[in-house]
Amino acid sequence: MRPFVKLLRRCDGDTPVMGQLYWRCSQLYEFVDSSSLFTPAKRKAILAAIKHRRGIMHTDMHRAGYVLDPAFLSHDTLADETVANSFYNVVEKLIPEADARGTFTNELEKYRQQQGIFARSIAQDAIKTAPAHVWWNSYGATTPVLQKLAIKVLSRGVSASACERNWSTYDFIHSKRRNNLTPGRANDLVYVFSNLRLAKRIQDLDYQEVVLDWSDSEEEAEED
Repeated sequence: MRPFVKLLRRCDGDTPVMGQLYWRCSQLYEFVDSSSLFTPAKRKAILAAIKHRRGIMHTDMHRAGYVLDPAFLSHDTLADETVANSFYNVVEKLIPEADARGTFTNELEKYRQQQGIFARSIAQDAIKTAPAHVWWNSYGATTPVLQKLAIKVLSRGVSASACERNWSTYDFIHSKRRNNLTPGRANDLVYVFSNLRLAKRIQDLDYQEVVLDWSDSEEEAEED
């Protein structure tokens, strides 16, 4: 069940993983389909459940994230017609200006061919450690139109986990004893409380995001 847990933990973390879900979900389907760990009946039921969920996780935005995530730069992502159509659907929506689209085409080719700053070792090494949207913010300045698009797509949340944590904080602040708080005041207190808690975690010298370590040799072999 490790592949299932890994995918769930990715979605439940604080780091945006929009660019990873399309590929991970496809890999999960292939794992179940080829695994000998399940009986035929159980395999059929699991694949049906994955197909249902895949319909939610294989949208235009998820496929665009797959194209723009530098972790999959070695994949020929646009060779897949479905992925390419979804990607350009997102491009047409988020880059409506004709001039910007012309610039975008040149920048996309520069990125895919790993030219300029994208070819530098520091940028290549950062792919393994930095979240995709942070990587684009750090190394995408020479392709501003593509950088803006990539950050918009890759910084999106993929689950309601962060909202649920926020609701828990709101419930703590707007309790029965404090039910006279106005909505505006309650929102301000939730904002301050959440950010103070985050700041305290980050200021801790031993701070690490509470997630499993996904960068193991087995997973890297799967990506290759």
